[in-house]
Amino acid sequence: MSGWLWVAVGYLLTVATWAGYVVWSGRTPS
Repeated sequence: MSGWLWVAVGYLLTVATWAGYVVWSGRTPS
């Protein structure tokens, strides 16, 4: 029933992890 919730959580977690990595690596995505 709350499958969309897990999808949203996983998506947000992935985005947060990527953003954190970018900031930690020195804000150089390119």
